[in-house]
Amino acid sequence: MKNCIKISIILLLILFTKNEMYPCNGQCSGDWNYSTTPLAADTNGCSILVHYKWRECQVGGQTIREVEITQIEKIVGGNCDNTDISALVSIAAKAVLFYSSGIFMINNPTIPYQIYLYIPSCWREAGGGLYGLTSCNEYICCTIIAKMQTVNGWPQVVEPTIQVPPNQTNCNGIVGQTCQYICDDFNIPINTPLFPWHFDYTWLCPEGCDSLYLRSTYFDLFSNHVFVSYAVRTGNCTENVVCNGQSRQFTHKHEVLNLQVVHLNTIPYSTYEYVFQGLKKSISDYLATLQNIDRHYVKVLVRPCWKPFTPNSYYTYPCTSYACCYRHFKFVKSIDGWKKDPNTNCPAIIYEPDSCNKQYCEYGCVWLYNCPDEDNPWSFCDMLNDNWDGIFRLPDFDLEEEKAMIPTEFEVQKETLTDNLSFIIQSNSSENVVFQLFDLMGNLIVSKEIKLKVGENSIQLGENIILNEGMYFYNFTNGKSINYFGRFLYIK
Repeated sequence: MKNCIKISIILLLILFTKNEMYPCNGQCSGDWNYSTTPLAADTNGCSILVHYKWRECQVGGQTIREVEITQIEKIVGGNCDNTDISALVSIAAKAVLFYSSGIFMINNPTIPYQIYLYIPSCWREAGGGLYGLTSCNEYICCTIIAKMQTVNGWPQVVEPTIQVPPNQTNCNGIVGQTCQYICDDFNIPINTPLFPWHFDYTWLCPEGCDSLYLRSTYFDLFSNHVFVSYAVRTGNCTENVVCNGQSRQFTHKHEVLNLQVVHLNTIPYSTYEYVFQGLKKSISDYLATLQNIDRHYVKVLVRPCWKPFTPNSYYTYPCTSYACCYRHFKFVKSIDGWKKDPNTNCPAIIYEPDSCNKQYCEYGCVWLYNCPDEDNPWSFCDMLNDNWDGIFRLPDFDLEEEKAMIPTEFEVQKETLTDNLSFIIQSNSSENVVFQLFDLMGNLIVSKEIKLKVGENSIQLGENIILNEGMYFYNFTNGKSINYFGRFLYIK
């Protein structure tokens, strides 16, 4: 088969000594790192979460990256009861390979790198009230040695190496368990983009372009490591749009497809912020690939409804019950990189809900970001009007409005071993302002009226304010608009 390899029986027989046994023995001898975040995948209408462990070491001057699938969790619903065990393990392997650059935090995955993927050879239904698969043996594995590379922005296997095992294991010989041997059933595409999930073309906004390019990148947000997949469309996509009274030609359409948290350190409640930062990071990465130009016009599209992050879900994607929002942007190249041109404003189509009524989106999907605050709801479309120079979502901040910024500089200082924070503010103006402090969920912690004076100003939060470790946001307003905002990470 030209573009596929059939991974046949690949087993490693583990040698035992009197005092040691290495599960799926590899080249590294250090401790395994167990994933804090499962990887999402799906096949045949069945969605799963893939749990794994990984480690990295140096052997003979070479970097060895090893990862092993430890458990497969089925998502309730769908077609899981009619999906074979081998099909689920196969798509789990594709998921681990697809996200491998994120697992090992490889800075430049366009340079080929090698992954040793170990998969226990026999699997069974977990039982015991658990809905998923568990391995029957921890010491005999199928082994895939894959040279990975991100080509044109998308992960793929460019060169497989098969380790031929010394012999097979008969799963029927495992006493007391009904197990299935899965090493005969892997089909890993070669030099072809990997898809660990069913690619749903309904995610895409209907634009009628000739060319579709799928790309991926990753970024860090709120101490989490996030993998984002996005779509770039060109070819027969040209639009002439009037911006600031002048006609501009737009040839590039851009939208986010899905996001996967790879390394979870804090619960990603703010789905909006992750999608927004994924959108900005993906646009920045794509613009960096353009050569010999210093400006580019992009039509950015956003689905209004998204599957939200929850404490038990680490994967989000757009829902398709509503039409797409869009805005045209002009990006310019400066010495610091690509940025949005603040002097160019173009028309947009943005749907604004008038309440926290969830009927706009299909079941399990959300439109509004800060419900139940019905007086000031934000939709995912609002990211097209958000502050593209910062990362914090602020109400009433519109790109088409000119905001007079107070010429101040802020410095955050933390008193050692206390919960009291002191803000030292250097101000070049004298004005009455309101200082507000929010937690990561957008809950208001502190609101204080302050009279700024020229020079140094000090703000004490008060003895009754107790902050937990984490990310916090603050802003200053003169009552008409938000004049300055920032963030800090508080560590006791």
